[in-house]
Amino acid sequence: MNKVGKLVLMLTALAPILGAFAVNSFAHMDWTMGGLYLGGGVLLVMVCWLVLRRCRMVLPEEPLTTKKVKTADKEVLAFLLVYLLPLFTKDLIFSGNWFTPVYILAIIAFCVYHGNSFTFNPLLAMAGYHFYEVENDNGMTYLLISKKTIHRHDNTLRVKRLADYIYLET
Repeated sequence: MNKVGKLVLMLTALAPILGAFAVNSFAHMDWTMGGLYLGGGVLLVMVCWLVLRRCRMVLPEEPLTTKKVKTADKEVLAFLLVYLLPLFTKDLIFSGNWFTPVYILAIIAFCVYHGNSFTFNPLLAMAGYHFYEVENDNGMTYLLISKKTIHRHDNTLRVKRLADYIYLET
């Protein structure tokens, strides 16, 4: 996957924030903004699904032999809490000022993109994916995204490389 694909997949992690903005807008009877936020969130969900489908179809498959496997699913909750924390200051964000939420989303997006933090993507977790830190037989550590629950540490998996240090199990 190229850098644009990685950026697009990372941006889909922001869909739940748009959902929260939509709920808040609907609660304040702002149907136009609520609809825009909701539409943007639904669009990001569809984009996430399309990117994963395209990756499964186009990217070459390769073997990944694991020596050590550690679950990374628990990190999703910490990231989710941190990136939804600004929503608790509703007077700052939901005062009709569009620049503040855009700025917050941009900072979060940059940090996730630069840090290869795909365990941050709650859409993948909601779609049933699990995240694992795996170490190969050469001692390199990678993030593995898989629909399967991995119980053994010594596996040879069929994977597709999404980005440097990030694999999707096929």
